[in-house]
Amino acid sequence: MRGLFSPMCRAKNNEEYRAVLKKRQLSYFLCLLAGLAELGIVQFLVFGARAELPEYRLGYLLGLGGGLVLGS
Repeated sequence: MRGLFSPMCRAKNNEEYRAVLKKRQLSYFLCLLAGLAELGIVQFLVFGARAELPEYRLGYLLGLGGGLVLGS
């Protein structure tokens, strides 16, 4: 994820920078979707399917999804 959160950009003109921003925008959007999907799956397992997840596993999964959402 070095390129995702790194502000380094070597674009020489506006068109190259626009392409760089499009790639970053797609990366952030995919990261957001992955986090939301993960949070949705955990919520479904807990409330919809009534799965008995141990507390540490539930905290790990919710933290992973929340971290992806906040990171994006």
